[in-house]
Amino acid sequence: MMRKKVAVKKSRVSKPRVKKQITVMIGELVKPLVTQKIDAGTELADFLKANNIEWSSSVRVNGGTESKDYKLADGDIITTIGSVRGGM
Repeated sequence: MMRKKVAVKKSRVSKPRVKKQITVMIGELVKPLVTQKIDAGTELADFLKANNIEWSSSVRVNGGTESKDYKLADGDIITTIGSVRGGM
C-alpha cells in the first residue's frame, strides 16, 4: 500500500505591527518650539487637525509651503502664525 504525502502548513503567529514613530517640532510665532512624536507617514493636514491648527497660508514646513497631503518626515519643523488681530 502506498502512502500519500500530505503537506502540513505550520501556522505562524504574526506579531502586531508597531507604527514607526518620528519626531517633529511645532512652533507658533513668539512661542518656543515643542517636540512631538507622531506616526511615520502622517499627513500635514491630519497633524494640523490633531493640534487644533487651521490650514492657512501661514503654515510652513521647514520654512516653505507644503500641500495638505505632504507626509511629515523625521526632523520636520512646522511653524505657524496664530490669528493676528489688530487694526487702527
